[in-house]
Amino acid sequence: MNNSELQGNDESGLHCGKDDLTDNFGWFLQVLLACLAFTCLIVPYYVSFVSQKGLLTVFSLFCLSYCQNRSNIVVILTDDQDLTLGGLTPMIKTQSLIGSMGATFTNAFVTTPVCCPSRSSILTGVYLHNHGTVNNSVSGGCSSKSWQATQEPRSFSVPIHSAGYTTFYAGKYLNQYGKPLVGGAAHVPPGWDWWVGLEGNSVYYNYTLSVNGTPKEFTNQYLTNVILDYGLEFLRSQRNTSTNFFMLLATPACHAPFTPEPKYKDYFSDVQVMKTPNFNISNTTSKHWLLRMSPTPLPGNMLPTLDDVYRNRWKTLLTVDDMVETVISELNNLGILNDTYIVFTSDHGYHVGQFSLPWDKRQPYESDIRVPLLIRGPNISTNKLVTQPVLSIDLAPTLLEMAGLDPPDYMDGVSYLSFLTDERVKVDWERVFLVEYHGEGETNTVDTACPLPRDDTLAQCVLDEMCKCQDSKNNTYTCVRHLSQDEDFIFCQFYDDENFQEAYNLHTDPYQLDNLAQTLDTDNVSWYTYTLSRLKSCSGTSCHVRNMTLHNSRGGASRFQETIWFSVLFINYLARIKRWEAINFGEYGKPPNVNAWLAQCCLYIAFMVIVKIFITLLIQLDFWDSVRDFILSPITNPRVELAIVMLIIPFIVNILMFWVTDNFLMRHSGRKSHSSDNGLLHKVKYRYRKIRKDKRDDSESEGLLSGDEELLGIQRSWVQSPALPVFFCEAVSLERDHTDLMRENEELLE
Repeated sequence: MNNSELQGNDESGLHCGKDDLTDNFGWFLQVLLACLAFTCLIVPYYVSFVSQKGLLTVFSLFCLSYCQNRSNIVVILTDDQDLTLGGLTPMIKTQSLIGSMGATFTNAFVTTPVCCPSRSSILTGVYLHNHGTVNNSVSGGCSSKSWQATQEPRSFSVPIHSAGYTTFYAGKYLNQYGKPLVGGAAHVPPGWDWWVGLEGNSVYYNYTLSVNGTPKEFTNQYLTNVILDYGLEFLRSQRNTSTNFFMLLATPACHAPFTPEPKYKDYFSDVQVMKTPNFNISNTTSKHWLLRMSPTPLPGNMLPTLDDVYRNRWKTLLTVDDMVETVISELNNLGILNDTYIVFTSDHGYHVGQFSLPWDKRQPYESDIRVPLLIRGPNISTNKLVTQPVLSIDLAPTLLEMAGLDPPDYMDGVSYLSFLTDERVKVDWERVFLVEYHGEGETNTVDTACPLPRDDTLAQCVLDEMCKCQDSKNNTYTCVRHLSQDEDFIFCQFYDDENFQEAYNLHTDPYQLDNLAQTLDTDNVSWYTYTLSRLKSCSGTSCHVRNMTLHNSRGGASRFQETIWFSVLFINYLARIKRWEAINFGEYGKPPNVNAWLAQCCLYIAFMVIVKIFITLLIQLDFWDSVRDFILSPITNPRVELAIVMLIIPFIVNILMFWVTDNFLMRHSGRKSHSSDNGLLHKVKYRYRKIRKDKRDDSESEGLLSGDEELLGIQRSWVQSPALPVFFCEAVSLERDHTDLMRENEELLE
């Protein structure tokens, strides 16, 4: 290999992208540049041309200094490396040089446990349902023409390259990359200056690399070492340049066929597969049908094969461990180690014998979705342990922030750089996220020696693995994971013929042996199914769910309140028809009677209990979820949804409750409409004339007062007071002129 092969479109010299100047300093830098521009306009009147040149030189040095102060970034991505089964154990150098010198993440997860969809999420920062790569086939979107047209331009490499970084990629890209159907080796994804992409899936010997669009075949050279050699050449080419660089090394280890480098072929001879409590269990009745497939457990004569797989996976990682040491040594020799972020992680995990499955990934269990994640770099303290949950979709926005860029709004993930560099990050973390997988049927992966149907419903069924299939078309599921310091729970919905559900409390059951799906109460099932319905269609910021509060809102409280008030309305109606004054809500007698109040209070509590029971039975019906999803489906922003559920809907319900209370529930004795002052005054005059005509005796004054009581509903003591004319004027009209009111009042009293 030589430098001309790799150099490609690389440009030497300063490349200070416009995003560098605006994305990080914001309004402050814009104001500064505006001031400099204004100064450049007025200096001709006050200073010499030499001074103007000096000012421009200062500005240029400012831009240069800013561009040079950014950090370099190196990412090392392994293939199929687990965390829960000791996947980091053989990598002593990596743990020492990255983990001990930086941060180790204890809760790093992938959102899809299979190669091409997971790598697509890593590149774009979005969930599977948004990038559209559902499996490892071209028809499933893996490196397809559609992917190249719509998703590759959204890869993190594009904005990083546009910001002035020199970019380098070497190793496995996507499983179908380089195939003739998708453009062959000539296709170079956007955003990469140096491109050394592996055609097809992981292998260790006999492969083809696309070197900047030109295919180059290799036979006897161990792929991990070839990737390292290209990487070192790239690093050395950056010695005399002013630009920052981004380098990604994607190794084949520890993916099948698990071929170790010859010098490590005899290592770990005494190591056996990790026999976790869920290893080769005989009872899988509580798991979805694929895990119940025979044989269960795996026969004893297969255990040595599992040991070999486990050992050889570790052996392949020893060469990666050497790679990490060599890269860090080269960065140190170049004098840029302390200015470089180094990220080590995997595309997903792996199982070897867990739940009586031979070896593979694709399942929603801890072994398959937990991955190692180690990071060192500027402002990251040593031996830092990060417990906050982070996802594979978070890597892209984190890399962008490392490069001084703001992640775009379409990314479903969030940057976790603050977990590394900001010591003020709260420790009371919580996160809710999605794990999703689309099952795949592939006839050519079903061994002809296996007594299985030859159709496209099954996949990865091999005689060496006792014909126990690792995948099927209906091995499709979505899971919601709720993780905090106090809770670690996963709920999975399988879309198979059984509509199977699995749920595990990992705080008490870390090996996922006890499926709680059938014992969950209705409220919990409703919460998780609703959260799933929202997450599996989320996009961008609507995927940033930090807690379960929003998703626990099922609308039951509103239905409960409404039913209570309708019950009260019905009782009021019944009380008035039957003249049961004591239970006429809002009426306690004159003077108020404590017995009436107690009767109404007890009756209201009884309504609440009855209606609560009724609502509990009513929400068992499935159609409520469909109604809720239909109403909230246009809303993708969780803040807007929260405002609607917690503010707007209760506000409307309260208005309705007060309106019902004031207009229907409470009995307003003697209250008359004031919609027309003239109409009321006419009625008052007519009534008084009738009273005077009927009562021509010595008790006329008393009769008038009795008439006032009938009209105004006031007490006799009020009407007998000297203030009667004024009070009466205010009662019949609030908007008339005071003089007119007094005159009309006097006419009536005469």
